[in-house]
Amino acid sequence: MAAAIGVTPPAIAEWRHGARPVPPARCVQIERITGGAVMRWDLRDDWADIWPELVGRLGAPEVGPPSGRPAIDVAG
Repeated sequence: MAAAIGVTPPAIAEWRHGARPVPPARCVQIERITGGAVMRWDLRDDWADIWPELVGRLGAPEVGPPSGRPAIDVAG
């Protein structure tokens, strides 16, 4: 995987263990080289903020309000 996306194996280990988040550009690469077996939303909790066009896509997790912003109740 590391060679396929042009990073070092320690970088992959840091991402895997949560020491650093997977950079968005690398998420796209991983999604492509795995043929969608690993999706961007599997790699980042803030995926909907980065790729809002994926919200509601088949297989995408449900999302709450954008990170860092409280939900707004417009009904009441």
